[in-house]
Amino acid sequence: YSGIGVYSQKVEFTREEAEKQIELDLGKVLVAAKVLVNGESAGVKLASPYTYDLTGLIQPGENTIEIRVANTIAPHYKIPRKTIHLGPTDSGLIGPVELTLMNNRKRNHYLSN
Repeated sequence: YSGIGVYSQKVEFTREEAEKQIELDLGKVLVAAKVLVNGESAGVKLASPYTYDLTGLIQPGENTIEIRVANTIAPHYKIPRKTIHLGPTDSGLIGPVELTLMNNRKRNHYLSN
């Protein structure tokens, strides 16, 4: 598959948690990623590190975190044909994905599983 894969996860936060600095680390991504929180963009990354500051986007209660990952045509290179190897064929959200509340304590959600 080549194109954009969409990963979505609902996450609950208390008022206290939502007021903390919150960081999302996607780990390994091949090739580009966009993160949305409750429909608002947290940014687009084309290279490592794939970390996003979600501070101010997270609200108390239920939040939807959406990750859109675009890959290249690399997976099609595995299709048997007479071509020169054009590079790695791994693509997508490899992870691990970690959501961290800064200060005092850490809470992780592995969205890639």
